[in-house]
Amino acid sequence: MSGEEKADRLKKILSEYDVNAVVVKDIEAAVVSGQIMICPINLSHGFILRDIRYAVLTDKELSGVHRKTRKKRKSGQLIKSFNELSVGDFIVHEAHGIGKYVGIDQLVVDAQKKRLYENLIFW
Repeated sequence: MSGEEKADRLKKILSEYDVNAVVVKDIEAAVVSGQIMICPINLSHGFILRDIRYAVLTDKELSGVHRKTRKKRKSGQLIKSFNELSVGDFIVHEAHGIGKYVGIDQLVVDAQKKRLYENLIFW
């Protein structure tokens, strides 16, 4: 759905609650005190200027729906196995951040060697 379609839809929803709003195509349209203006532009976050009683809200803030955006992967070297790492290598994990590979340890339970696991330290 385009920005203009979302703006028109929001105006219709507000009118069903007897709330008057105007759709403006230009962000530099004159602001009228007490008027709700809907402007189909892309903003990551809204803001409030309390001193002059002025608020700008995004569609995500109004609807409560936040779509996760995938971060572009920076150029780097992907590994397929921990065998490609040497002790002391620094790593970057997508969820955990920067870490350091400190080797492979063996998990021992009830005096039995269970399995090998990679030992990483994250900051």
